[in-house]
Amino acid sequence: MVEESEVYSSRKEGVYFEAKKSKGRLTDDFWPTYSAFANTFGGTIVLGLEEDPNDKKKLIPVGIKDTDKIIKDLWDQINNPQKASVNILTDNDIKVVEEDGNDLIVITVPRAERRKRPVFVNSSLNNGTYRRNGEGDYHCSLSEISEMMRDASNDPPDSLLCTKVLLKDLDSRSIDAYRQILNNRNPQHPWNKLPSDEFLRVLGAAEKDENGNMVPTIAGLMMFGFDYSIRREVPNYMLDYFRYVSSNQDWRDRITTDSGEWSGNLFEFYNMVSVRLQLENDRPFELNGDIRNDESEILKAEREAVMNGITHADYGVPGGVRIELRPDRLVVRNPGTFRIPIRTAEAGGVSDPRNPNVMKMFMLIGFVERAGSGISRMRDACRSLGIAMPVIEETMEPLAVTVTMGINPTATGQVPKNSYTDILQYLKMNPDAMLEDMSKMFGLSVSTMSRRISKLKKDGALKREGPGRGRWVVNTDMDQ
Repeated sequence: MVEESEVYSSRKEGVYFEAKKSKGRLTDDFWPTYSAFANTFGGTIVLGLEEDPNDKKKLIPVGIKDTDKIIKDLWDQINNPQKASVNILTDNDIKVVEEDGNDLIVITVPRAERRKRPVFVNSSLNNGTYRRNGEGDYHCSLSEISEMMRDASNDPPDSLLCTKVLLKDLDSRSIDAYRQILNNRNPQHPWNKLPSDEFLRVLGAAEKDENGNMVPTIAGLMMFGFDYSIRREVPNYMLDYFRYVSSNQDWRDRITTDSGEWSGNLFEFYNMVSVRLQLENDRPFELNGDIRNDESEILKAEREAVMNGITHADYGVPGGVRIELRPDRLVVRNPGTFRIPIRTAEAGGVSDPRNPNVMKMFMLIGFVERAGSGISRMRDACRSLGIAMPVIEETMEPLAVTVTMGINPTATGQVPKNSYTDILQYLKMNPDAMLEDMSKMFGLSVSTMSRRISKLKKDGALKREGPGRGRWVVNTDMDQ
């Protein structure tokens, strides 16, 4: 059935959209784009469009002569492992539309689930794996392919045994401090009386190797090791915290694994950053033993952001975890990509941490309240305080996830007004915002907000791009 078309020829090719002529047959250039969209953020491929010979920035519909033939050819090839490593399309992802009397084939390529990546074509993992950037499809490097293969594995990287580091290379002070918090939190816990080696084993921080020797796991090493030992096993491991007192000045305080002034492990880093978040924002707190009693919801949300960065980081990717505390916002960047759809993470209840053993260790001492609740807790805290929703950005160059959350209602994270300009500014910061979120933030009914969004789209100031529900894209020429 031919459906009525949105005007695909008016769109511009980019990260989420690609046009192919493919007038008489499915051309070979379809497959790199299929791989690229599947390995990046997903996207839409429209067959039957070509560049306007008089204006290369515009597209014109030329149509498909025999849509049934091309669609059949597509299904035949995509289900052939010699052509595509996996078929991630369903019948609902392909439709025929009409534009200016021409039939177009619209193919929505979802982002592949992590266990199916990398998606490659032409039977070549090294030469047939692509990703997408603003300039089109590009061949993935061997390191990018390795990153996707690590994520596809059911064996978490932090469960691996160390081969170059021994138990004696761990920081005993960090282990003792951790055990003290556990004892204060739960004096009757059966692990409190275990000897150190056995405690580390049941915790998942150590295990016997093939020779029967007790050695640290990668999780145990990153949690309790010294920086120089950690980097022997995890060369790209890096942790950084910066505090800025204004937007135009250099940092005033820094915690870095390069300093040599502290252990450099995740446990001590999280504790040091947590104290900084309390002190630098003038938020007093009480201690019950070594257990913190905090009343500030925004402080809890900040800690959630830091914990998310630590437990979801891909420490095999360069860049390290970087945290910036600024007067108006907290920025947490961790290397790696999202392992589940961002919208699923925002809804909460689904947990797929890249370092589940590290998360379990933090959870045991109460530093993680509930797996899969981090982003939803951040959003709930910001909503209750009238602060703009956290902005979550995933990039491929560099390969990283960045969470930016406002922490001061009187600064850039201020409560939005409800003019059209304010709505556009808000959506620039929150491209994944749902209509219900916008309604609550602006104090408008869902129907009123829907009418304002419709007007902005009609005026060309706003559009929706990307697969599925997509993301908001603001026309920067019209948001002033």
